Amino acid sequence: MAPRRLATSAAATTAAVLAVVTLSGAFPLPASRQRADMTCEPAVMDMYALPSTRLDVLNPWLTADVAAMAFANASALDPADCHPDHDILVPCYTTPGVGSGLARLADGTYVGLTDRGPNQDCEDLAEADPERHAAAEGKDGKGFYLPTFSPTLIYFNLTADGKMRMTKAVPLRGSAGERVTGLSNTDRDDTPYGANCVGEPLALDVGGVDPEDVAPIPGTDLLAVVEEYSPSVMVVHGRTGVIQARYVPASIAPMLAGAPYPVVGSLPSVFADRRKNRGFESLSVAPSGSHLFAILQSPLGDKKADGLKTTAVVRAVKMRIDVTSRSAATLTYDSQFALEASLPAAWTAAKKQPVKPTKVKLSAAVALSDDAFVLLERAPDQVLLYRVDVTAATTNLDATAYANGTDLELQTAGRMRAAAFGVTPAAKRLLWNSAVTPSWDGVEQQEGLALDDNGRLLVISDNDFGIEDGQTIVRRVDLGRGLSGCDVCPADAPTMAAGNVATGRCGSDPVSGGVGGTPAMPGCTSWGSLNRI
Repeated sequence: MAPRRLATSAAATTAAVLAVVTLSGAFPLPASRQRADMTCEPAVMDMYALPSTRLDVLNPWLTADVAAMAFANASALDPADCHPDHDILVPCYTTPGVGSGLARLADGTYVGLTDRGPNQDCEDLAEADPERHAAAEGKDGKGFYLPTFSPTLIYFNLTADGKMRMTKAVPLRGSAGERVTGLSNTDRDDTPYGANCVGEPLALDVGGVDPEDVAPIPGTDLLAVVEEYSPSVMVVHGRTGVIQARYVPASIAPMLAGAPYPVVGSLPSVFADRRKNRGFESLSVAPSGSHLFAILQSPLGDKKADGLKTTAVVRAVKMRIDVTSRSAATLTYDSQFALEASLPAAWTAAKKQPVKPTKVKLSAAVALSDDAFVLLERAPDQVLLYRVDVTAATTNLDATAYANGTDLELQTAGRMRAAAFGVTPAAKRLLWNSAVTPSWDGVEQQEGLALDDNGRLLVISDNDFGIEDGQTIVRRVDLGRGLSGCDVCPADAPTMAAGNVATGRCGSDPVSGGVGGTPAMPGCTSWGSLNRI
């Protein structure tokens, strides 16, 4: 049967009603802000760093935690090196990782969030320093340096002197105010160990979450948050941190019985086949408040299996948002669709070539309109930003033979476009490439996107609590072009040839079969948002 297309949402017309809010941020950009002078000279305009901040500022109860205070003392021994015992594989107590997601609020402030907390990869420890970290040898899991840590929302301003000035920290909590940890839920997740992967596994926690992106729900005091374990989409009260509901694949919900908040098994069970530590990573909430898009970090299925290890197909879900008050909203699953990640040849800056497809990650998003968003893709040593349009032409995978399995991923295998199998993915167009931005000095681990009040993009790094990089840093980026995705620069050619981008002139032929395709025509003008799904 021919694929059914995603239907237009009537609720998408309600944007004007939601103009005055407290926690909502991603409003439709005026046309004047969607186009900038096309210079083809991308640059980093400003940088803002989070000053040294103790983890007990985020989680006050850590001051009564013996292990946390020992960690704090060890981290403070050398003013020039916050890594205990000068071990760069150990996190720092004073460099919290608050860049797993980023959003701008209506009052001009920003919200970031941590992931599950300071943790280490056991295999990396054993490989990098087998003598010091002999206890990690043979363990496939994560070392949780502070098992009592609660993932936390961080509210902050950007100051004229280049700082992220934190104004409030709100740890995530259960319905009755219980602390929510970042520990693994089930044996489908990373096996949790204590610090440095020493000893036996820790107990699993069905209520633990690993947050990866955040966006305000317009007209409310609520935030949508996506996380990697289940994977899941959550509704969180922005002021209290209470998780109002966690929406997970239907097959996962029974496994989370006993979580300290409502768990709703409404997502397709195929999403339970997410790769370990590669669940929902990117989030775009429609400025009208009608719906959201949650996007996986990587393709479904075994990353070592033939076909699956090379596929570029990444799935996403659309969920409708029903707001009942400033403090209450529910999500309803609507549909699933496909995106196509950039192929190895697009990643020209990596020191080790070619880049393995499994190293490509879709790591952040921010809404431009109800059905268009900026998507951040990253791989070793490089970051790419794309405009993505989910249009009336985008195939609803629920109406195809690909709804409940990974056949689409297997058949494309990184060699064919999804269109060759009758599936129209969301349309991508290149906006920015860190490899051709001379002033870019950021680490690859950029995990949050926001638009400032002038329509400029902000990118935030995830420093993994000091393991990946010293500080959390926000960078304001000048794309050297507008946000329409229509402007094409000479340096785009290698990326566009392998970026799985839309082909043809803007607003026309959105995709084609086969790898690569003809780049968009130069010299086109802003095309606005396409038909809404």
